[in-house]
Amino acid sequence: MSDPAPPDRDANLATPGPPAAPPSPDAPDAPTTSATAGAPSAEPSQTPEPPASGTSAAPAPSADEAPATVASDPYVPPAPDRRRGDSVVHASGLTHRYDDEHGITDVDLDVPAGRILGVVGPSGSGKTTLARLVLGLLPAHDGTIEVLGVDPWKADRHYHTRLGYLTQGNALDPELSLRHNLDFIASLQGLPWRARWWPGKDAKRARQRIDDVLELVGLTGEQKTRLRRASGGEQRRLAIAAAIVHDPELLILDEPTAGIDPVLRAQLWEHLTNLRDEGHTLLITTQYVTEADLCDEVALMVDGRIIRVDEPDGLRRAAYGGDLLDIEHESVDPGRIDLEDVDGVEAMQERLGPRRVRYLVSDREGVQARISNLFDENGKSAPVLSWHRPSFDDVFVELVEAHRAEQASDQERAADREREAADA
Repeated sequence: MSDPAPPDRDANLATPGPPAAPPSPDAPDAPTTSATAGAPSAEPSQTPEPPASGTSAAPAPSADEAPATVASDPYVPPAPDRRRGDSVVHASGLTHRYDDEHGITDVDLDVPAGRILGVVGPSGSGKTTLARLVLGLLPAHDGTIEVLGVDPWKADRHYHTRLGYLTQGNALDPELSLRHNLDFIASLQGLPWRARWWPGKDAKRARQRIDDVLELVGLTGEQKTRLRRASGGEQRRLAIAAAIVHDPELLILDEPTAGIDPVLRAQLWEHLTNLRDEGHTLLITTQYVTEADLCDEVALMVDGRIIRVDEPDGLRRAAYGGDLLDIEHESVDPGRIDLEDVDGVEAMQERLGPRRVRYLVSDREGVQARISNLFDENGKSAPVLSWHRPSFDDVFVELVEAHRAEQASDQERAADREREAADA
């Protein structure tokens, strides 16, 4: 009798044995996916354990019993390009319009590797649209975009294994434990089910990755808790873990701190900073402008346009035209001294009290020594000097108001030109 034909690949994802009994009609439907065969579809009642000490392991199946396809695929994590400074995302003139014409227009953006770029702006400014364009979920109607060297709209599925995405909503299963939710997502992102459970060093390495991510987000002690019983903070941290479990090169987080309390927000940012320090690149959208201070670079987005990209202190200088220096003296009003004659001092920006003023400074280098020398030349003791760092709420308002005033001026000039052309 001829040998039976080897079973297909999907039939060999588990140790050969008798066929499984058909599911009970009363059993709840299990989630299925075409991306990974054998991914856990419901929380198992018991985790497979290695043989106890002194117990003989089951003999390995022979070649006749187990074709070569039974061997597990080795789990090889992606090899991210960790060179800091290289552009991970490059967009030029990027435009996407919806039916009502809202979207983003003429966006230029570069995201360096190994940095946190915060896209900051009010609700409806186009932040989520930009994130979806980076992910390849929306096409560019005009302009170009490259992410990790490819056009995301034309990229194949392997491109998406190099990305991690945290949505605003929760896409996890409330009936699974935190650990099994993470196992399931990991199987979809390149850590297949059999690589995690099949004996051997590959399975050990895959399980270690799951353990490391749970530890990173502080959920090791709660991993057996069902998601529906977890706190809101634990659920949000698990969502971050799901986005990074496959060690992506680029992590895109859409409003990761929306709707959570300030204490948890600070904890989440600590986790995000740790990811940056490990070499990941993060693109984070947020409507909390105060979070701009926690980013390496900030893209300020208003009305579907990025109006400025800079480091946090660079945005402060752009908002006010320079740095702000507070000058206080114990006995004299500093405003009565000709401080504007000092090289680098531009103008008084605000009077804070009878003997305390705030000046705009264009050249920060050495200006404090020059101001102290001027007081000495006037027979006065040295003043108390301190740099003022305006909050990003104030910086945001200054930059947005300046942008909208410039837009209004441009529209007025365009209208004047049209009227002149009509009269000619």
